[in-house]
Amino acid sequence: PVAVVMADIDFFKKVNDTYGHGAGDRVIAEIARLVGSQSRAGDVACRYVDHFVVLLPETSDDGAQIVAERIRGSAGALDLRSEDGRAFSIKLSAGIAVYPHDGDAAEELMDRADQAMRQAKKEGGDRAVQLPAKPQEPAELTKAYLATVEALMDVVGARDAQSAGQARDVATLACRIAEQMGVPTSEIENIRAASLLKEVGKVGIPDAILSKASALDDAELQTMKQHPTIGADILKRAPFLEPVVPLVRHHHELFDGTGYPSGLAGDAIPLGARIIAVADAFVSLTSDLPYRRAVPRQDALSHLHGHAGRMYDPEVVAAADVAVGQKD
Repeated sequence: PVAVVMADIDFFKKVNDTYGHGAGDRVIAEIARLVGSQSRAGDVACRYVDHFVVLLPETSDDGAQIVAERIRGSAGALDLRSEDGRAFSIKLSAGIAVYPHDGDAAEELMDRADQAMRQAKKEGGDRAVQLPAKPQEPAELTKAYLATVEALMDVVGARDAQSAGQARDVATLACRIAEQMGVPTSEIENIRAASLLKEVGKVGIPDAILSKASALDDAELQTMKQHPTIGADILKRAPFLEPVVPLVRHHHELFDGTGYPSGLAGDAIPLGARIIAVADAFVSLTSDLPYRRAVPRQDALSHLHGHAGRMYDPEVVAAADVAVGQKD
């Protein structure tokens, strides 16, 4: 087993507002010292974003709970004073995650510990929380899920063979980009499914538009733009595909808000949809299409960089560089 304890200071803004930022800085330094001193030999104490984290090798749930409670209790006993001598105290909320039942990858464990810490705060703070074990999907349910995805892909292929043929390449690249960005494994699986199913809404688009070799006119383009919404409406009927629905609905949104169907911009676009948009653009550009030949990989990357911040999320484009092997 490997455990993670993630801790955060409760109501830290109030400390800064009441006693000054100098006092707040000293609190952070004191908690850092305390977390380090309460860790065991072989543990790794560190700062992670705005939180304090201890990585606990060879530690089970009970051992992690003991460490978390020791840190929390010691923090509450600190003698803290403002610059003008006023005494005050602080409390900590802590979240615990343990491999393997809280996650099978580092990103999942960190995300699970963060969720547990936020739950501790919701419960009033000054406590250590470990979330209930994640239920395991029965093998039969997993097989049914995969069979459903494959069946829907066959439907797409029957209507739009070109898009269906590219879907697996998009899914592969999207997952590599997501891994490069540290996306949790469970989310990566949703991105994979959404990449495969993003064109399922084309079952509702007339053949004359789907098979048209020349450019679409304005009316035809507006009809084509309905396919993300149609696809999302189809997929939401299957409860186990619920996490995939927003990724399919919004994979044609643009980073500057000029995309469709909802005109979302920036972080309002689901991260998975932003990743799929970049992967889809790269695969499309590097594939032969009826109306143009494929472009070299470097030209496709240049296109992504040239439109980063307008069409595409710059962070996703940077991760795509690594994912396609253009940078170390």
